[in-house]
Amino acid sequence: MVDFTGRNSPAISVPLDLDREHDYLYLQLDPVTEEVVGLQIEDFLNFTIHRHSDFLDMLDLATLHGITPAEIAEFRRNLAPSARKRAAVDTVFDQFAPIST
Repeated sequence: MVDFTGRNSPAISVPLDLDREHDYLYLQLDPVTEEVVGLQIEDFLNFTIHRHSDFLDMLDLATLHGITPAEIAEFRRNLAPSARKRAAVDTVFDQFAPIST
C-alpha cells in the first residue's frame, strides 16, 4: 500500500485495468470525496516485480510488514537475471530521459 495522505484513512480499492489476466494495481479512493488517497499493489513480490522489476526499488523506501530486510536482499539475489538487467537498463534510460528532451 502506498498512502499518499499519511493518515491511513478508510478507502475503497478500484482496479486499474492494465492486465486482463491479473488485477494487481488499484487506486485507493476516499469513499466520501472520491479523491485518490493511495495506491495498492497486490502480489508485489510474486507477480508485480516480475512485470515491473524497477518497482523493486520502492522497497528501499517502504515500511516493511511481515518481511525482513534480509528476505528482501535474498529476493533481489534470486530475481531472474533478465529482470535485473531490464531494471538496470530502465534506470539508465530514466536518468538520460530529461537530458534528451
